[in-house]
Amino acid sequence: MSDVSSMREKAFIVAKVATQLDNEKKYQEAINKYTETIEIFMFLMKYDKNPAIIPKYKAHLEEYLKRAEDLKKALQEAPIETDAQGGSNSNKG
Repeated sequence: MSDVSSMREKAFIVAKVATQLDNEKKYQEAINKYTETIEIFMFLMKYDKNPAIIPKYKAHLEEYLKRAEDLKKALQEAPIETDAQGGSNSNKG
C-alpha cells in the first residue's frame, strides 16, 4: 500500500473518531482529532498524484477546519462553572 493510500485511509478513520468525540461532547479531544485530520488532508493535497481528487480533499479539509474553529470558539466563550468556595467545578462528576 502506498503512503498516499494509507494516509487517505487514516484520514477517514481519524475523521470518524473526531466526529464521534464531537457527538459525545468531548470537544477538546474532537478538536485535536479534527486538527490531525486536517494535517493528513494537507499531506494528501500535496502528494496525491490524482488531480481529480484534490478538490475532494480540499472540501473535507475546509469542513473539518470550520468545525474545529467553531468548537474552539465555543470553548473559549463557555463560562467556567465554580462551586460556592470559588473553586472550579470541572473535576466533579
